Formats: sequence, structure tokens, C-alpha cells
Amino acid sequence: MKIGYTYCSTATLDENTTALMDAGAERVQHDTLGQDRVSLAVIRRLLRAGDTLVVPTVPQAADSVQALDALVQDIRAMDADLAILADGWTPEALVHGLAVLRSFPMPDSRPTGAGDAAPTTALRRRRSSQTVPEDEVLRRLNAGDKVNAIARDLDVTWAAIDRVRKRHQST
Repeated sequence: MKIGYTYCSTATLDENTTALMDAGAERVQHDTLGQDRVSLAVIRRLLRAGDTLVVPTVPQAADSVQALDALVQDIRAMDADLAILADGWTPEALVHGLAVLRSFPMPDSRPTGAGDAAPTTALRRRRSSQTVPEDEVLRRLNAGDKVNAIARDLDVTWAAIDRVRKRHQST
């Protein structure tokens, strides 16, 4: 059985559905951009040996190389197939390309904005027990600054700012 899947906006849903049906998909499931890929998760559980998952483009199949690799490995483990309509990707070429990517060592931290990597500054946890410049926190709170902005600028947690605020609230 050929099952179509598309991850697109509602504006392009009809176009993608038509392309999948023209490619022989018997059923088409979709998820809307910006939402979780619930339908894809259901399809992954329902795929059986001999089934084919048909997707219009690689980005509609997965959000990242790691997610695409996991999808391809799951589909191959089920003895099913993956067909990507755009860009001439054959299942063999996709598997080979992912194997090449896996052969590269993964750096410990990727530069800010690289794929779906978190910015390197977010990798370091802030400690709420660190010393907080109370005068600066109070001055900025009184000036109407948002706690989020103060925490970011002073590199402290919201809890640390809240402790300062509570300590000086009764005085």
C-alpha cells in the first residue's frame, strides 16, 4: 500500500495531496506547518512490510538530518519503502547520503543558527545561587524593565531576581 504524507500550510495542501495521489498514494495524511507531526507518527506505527511512504519533498519528511535518518532507519527496519517525489531522491541514494553524513564526527557545539542546534549560550545552565547585583536589579525593576530582560542582561535566573525583589519588598 502506498501512503502519502505531507507537512505543509493549508494553502498548499490541495496541491500536495494531488501530487501524492498522482504518484499512486491510496491514502494521504497531513500535518499543518508549525504543528507536531502527529500524522507521521501514526503512519510510522502503521507501516507494514511492502508499504511505501510517499512524501513530496525531503523537508516534509523530517525537520532535521537526524530526524530523516531515524525515519529512514525505521522504514527500512519494517521492510517498507520511502519515496520522495522532488529532487529525484531514490531510497538507495537517500540511505547512502545519510550514511555519508553519519561518517562525519559531530562537533560538541554547533555555531548559533546551524540547523536546529541550540545557540551555544543556551547550552550553559545559569545558576540561581550566583551573586546578583541587587542594586542594579532593583534599579531596573523600579524603571519598569521586564524580568526576562534583566535576567538575560545580568546572566542570572528569574528565581535570583525574584529573591532580590522579595527581600526588598518589605523594606
